[in-house]
Amino acid sequence: MHNKLKLFGLIFLLLTTVAFMSSCQKNEKKIVGKWKVTKATSSDEDMDYYLSEYDKGCTWSFKDNGDCTVTFEGYDFDGEYYVSKNTLSITCKYDGEKFNWDMDIDELTNKEMSLSGTFKFDYDEKYKVSYNLEKR
Repeated sequence: MHNKLKLFGLIFLLLTTVAFMSSCQKNEKKIVGKWKVTKATSSDEDMDYYLSEYDKGCTWSFKDNGDCTVTFEGYDFDGEYYVSKNTLSITCKYDGEKFNWDMDIDELTNKEMSLSGTFKFDYDEKYKVSYNLEKR
């Protein structure tokens, strides 16, 4: 009886691990492609104005090798992204400046993505932000 419980526990652990790993890979695969920002907001009043004025309509492109490009105000910010569980982390650099997004993936389908988390520009404070994106 004791051996059967051990075997059952081991099988359960293996199945849980496989399911967990496949869900992470699914998120990473779904993110690959070109996305258009349809809504961008922040809890900070100044940042909210900036996001709604400049980020809406911008594009974010993710390649399957971990490279990405965030385009806004006519500039391409090349960088890298990483998906872990339901978290998307993006780091971009442009002209010596560094931009970081640490976002929770709130919703992700083949056509839509909703993110919420923090944005940090170089040495500025972190801003709470959220984005809705649509796949192009």
